[in-house]
Amino acid sequence: MDDAEYLRKLRTFKDARDRATRITEIISTERCKWNTEHHDLLESNLEAERNLAEAEKAFRDLVLADHIATSRTKYGLGVQIKVFETFTYDPVKALEWAKANMPIVVKQVLDTKTFNAFVGSTTINGIDFQVKKTPKALIPARIDLPDQEMNSPEAVERAAQAIRELDEPDEGGA
Repeated sequence: MDDAEYLRKLRTFKDARDRATRITEIISTERCKWNTEHHDLLESNLEAERNLAEAEKAFRDLVLADHIATSRTKYGLGVQIKVFETFTYDPVKALEWAKANMPIVVKQVLDTKTFNAFVGSTTINGIDFQVKKTPKALIPARIDLPDQEMNSPEAVERAAQAIRELDEPDEGGA
């Protein structure tokens, strides 16, 4: 990759991100304006949602009360009772019992983060493993590019020199 291509792509990326940020800011401002202008409509919507929740709860309570009294499960227009089971028990005692009586239901899970850290510095007999390294380009949230024409030979050379200086080892610290 040559320096000019790098700077062109960086400029294109920065311009696209800046445009997306500006559009998001405009949308946010417009939403605030809309919310202010339509405050009464929003309040009516909140009231309608509260009324709906109250009516739904009252209807569910009515159907559940009838089910408890009659064991009826089917009502008209698709309304029905479905019974869900919830188990409550001491997990320590349950695990102890399962290990002795149903070991197939006891999961043993490898702590992969700790294992990977260990494997990275150790050879383990009997385990064939490979380490796949995937490079990822990291781009800072803020990129300050000068507003001058970035494609001029002088600008490209200045940027290339700055990049080369960054890549040079620090002779004072080594």
